[in-house]
Amino acid sequence: MTTAAYHHPSHREIVSDLLTRLKRVEAAGNTIAALTTAPGTSSAMLTDALQSLQNDLMHAQRASEIARERITH
Repeated sequence: MTTAAYHHPSHREIVSDLLTRLKRVEAAGNTIAALTTAPGTSSAMLTDALQSLQNDLMHAQRASEIARERITH
């Protein structure tokens, strides 16, 4: 059985991961903007999109906290 060696992510990798997460937040916001202008958007669709945005925001906040902790230590 082989094991992969763990390496601590570099500052660049940490920030890259955070920026990827923030792009997801931006995409979720753009989806909501499109849904609010699209005819026939149901309240259920908008509610689901808002839930997705909230989820992405929570993950981005956590990714930001992890990035700060790893970079400052």
